[in-house]
Amino acid sequence: MQATIRANKLLAELKGYCQTLPNPQMLLSTIVLQESKVSSAIENIVTTQDELYKAALMGDAIKNQAAKEVLQYREAIYWGIDQLKKII
Repeated sequence: MQATIRANKLLAELKGYCQTLPNPQMLLSTIVLQESKVSSAIENIVTTQDELYKAALMGDAIKNQAAKEVLQYREAIYWGIDQLKKII
């Protein structure tokens, strides 16, 4: 119970700090991209941070197949978040 209370307090503090950022969504975007990269690596889809950020900027012109897969995984995470918002 103590750990839950402390975690709740720290999350609230983090939320407060995020609100001071010019674009709070930017922080979330990098975390989701990192999760996508790590989860894809489990499936032997490996790419670099540099390739991911380049691919994210290129849109449909992505040449690196691994980066494309990771970005599709990222889109699936965002889709899941949207679905959760609809039922909550």
